[in-house]
Amino acid sequence: MKHLYLVRHAETEFGDAITRDHDRKLTNNGLKQASDLSDFIKSNQYIPDLILHSSAIRIKQTLNGIIDPLDNHKIDIIEDEKLYLPGTGYLLQTIEMIDSKYETAMIISHNPALGDILNTISKGRVYDYKQGSISIIRIDCDNWFDVTIKELSLLRIFEA
Repeated sequence: MKHLYLVRHAETEFGDAITRDHDRKLTNNGLKQASDLSDFIKSNQYIPDLILHSSAIRIKQTLNGIIDPLDNHKIDIIEDEKLYLPGTGYLLQTIEMIDSKYETAMIISHNPALGDILNTISKGRVYDYKQGSISIIRIDCDNWFDVTIKELSLLRIFEA
């Protein structure tokens, strides 16, 4: 059995005509949400072996807020530019490509792909996957490459 943690970045500044979407930063509330996510992860022992994340600034800020308090844990961290506004298919493909040596993996990315996966596995109960949220998912298989949407079971959602 594997565990997957899907994280939507924390609250961001609104876009404007000057700032590229990729370069938008977290608000002060977003920085607090990232810290709250970290507290939740640590207190519930949802500490991943691997973190895959988008290259967007808001994702990196969310990641930094999450991992700073987890410094004493060995976590492999990989940036993937294709996790910036990915399609659902790419997100599922990314999950399938995770090395089986990892028991737990976290993906920090964007909607709508995260919300689409959660809506599918929750049978439509997750209507709006809010910024600063983490979902805890159990995967009933031994290898990530065996994952299909049917093996994903939503255990919990936390909104910071």
